[in-house]
Amino acid sequence: MKPTLAAALLAVLLPGFAAAADTTPDKADDIFALCRDTRAGVQTRLAACTAAAIGRPDDVALRYAYARAQQRAGDKDGAAESYERAAEAGHAGAQAALGSIYMRGRAGAAPDRALALRWYEQAASQGHVSAQAVTGFLYFNGAGDRQDFARAAAWMKKAAWQGASEAQFGLGALYAQGKGVKTDPVQALMWFLVAAGKMPPGPERDAVLQYRASVAVSLSPDEIHEAGRLAAEWRALEGR
Repeated sequence: MKPTLAAALLAVLLPGFAAAADTTPDKADDIFALCRDTRAGVQTRLAACTAAAIGRPDDVALRYAYARAQQRAGDKDGAAESYERAAEAGHAGAQAALGSIYMRGRAGAAPDRALALRWYEQAASQGHVSAQAVTGFLYFNGAGDRQDFARAAAWMKKAAWQGASEAQFGLGALYAQGKGVKTDPVQALMWFLVAAGKMPPGPERDAVLQYRASVAVSLSPDEIHEAGRLAAEWRALEGR
């Protein structure tokens, strides 16, 4: 949608929602839903978010939805600011998004992995599964002052147990190397089997298969069978 049409849409929306608290709740809900609808055009979403904000000035979920619309529209700086406001207000999705921004480098600055870890871990503490996985990898790679394998294992376990394939791969690697957990090649193979079974073809799955082969070669047939049994049990649990 062209900016002129977006402005026209906004002009139509604003009068009806300028006093959302005094208007029909269903209408305010409709405009908020449009703000969050990823199928809608970018400019349409931006206009809807702006209109919805009049009736929901302190709505953290709305701030997050607006930040996502800004990001899709290519307004990186504006999106970062909106994500930061929502993140500071405690929105887990915004905290994870801000962590991703700092990982890449905000506003042309160099990547700041320590700040990225700070925001990812806040999101992870609220149960954000992807953030838990990334937090685990950041601790494994030493994003803060130093590597912390115990914390890496703790966060990867949380994410792996909730079905995050990347964390299942990472947890398998920790068991294979004995970092943050006791070395357990059977557990390592089990997690590699689970992760590989969920990943689409590509470099990441190829890496899992390589790890799987390197661990399996050192195991007895009985140990390989046990790892397969554990993996099957886990898949059954995930399928419930």
